[in-house]
Amino acid sequence: MKICSNCGGSYDEKESKCPYCGMINEVGAEKEYNDKLNKIRKDLDNVDELAVIDYKSELKAFLKVFAATLLIAGFISIMAVSARISRQEGLGSGERKAMDLKIEEIRLFRDVTDKWDELYDAGKYDEMCDTIASETRKINAYDWQHYNFYKGYEAYRDARYKIADVLSKESAPSYYKADAIHSSLYAYYMTVSSKSGYKFKPQEKAFFDEEWPKLKKEVCEAFDLTETEFDTLRIRAGSDSYPDYTEVSHFVEERWGK
Repeated sequence: MKICSNCGGSYDEKESKCPYCGMINEVGAEKEYNDKLNKIRKDLDNVDELAVIDYKSELKAFLKVFAATLLIAGFISIMAVSARISRQEGLGSGERKAMDLKIEEIRLFRDVTDKWDELYDAGKYDEMCDTIASETRKINAYDWQHYNFYKGYEAYRDARYKIADVLSKESAPSYYKADAIHSSLYAYYMTVSSKSGYKFKPQEKAFFDEEWPKLKKEVCEAFDLTETEFDTLRIRAGSDSYPDYTEVSHFVEERWGK
């Protein structure tokens, strides 16, 4: 089961989003997208196979008719074959249209992700995340080669944003603190945990291995925790597994009250 980081609801981790608040579940959404993409590919493969079979069948029929009717029936045969070819060309036109759309989709994807690649290569990760957030409606980012790194970095940004939000309030409600701490543990799960489904390149893994201790220190300073207390909470909330929001919430209530 998966615990929603937004509302704390429990649901099947295969779902693409939380059924209670609509929060996107990255792992489930990615699986759903891949399943749909594989189905489209299989459908296109079937269309190609049917077209080849149809073409071979019509060609064989034409040769038989032409051999049997010679000159007199040849004209009729040619007319019949012409009709068949027209139908075949119609099917080919549909295939070409589908292919043109696919080519245009790929072109748009490359045009958009080229900018993302430049920001990634330059190490401008905050700008990269902002740009992706403004352009995800144009394309599906799941196929981008650095998608996993982007989602991991976003988890750190989200945790730091929520920590800053708590610190900006004179007296933040306990659920604000629980949400900020839970988001920090989620960043650990996403990028450092051995049980995370996200895979990173060696240099990306090294980046997060250095980034996690920094975030951990920020959490401890913001909430007046020792690193031992924070590690104890991480283990209590699931250690390397997806962090249990309920356990984090209980910890916050025990520490600061409701």
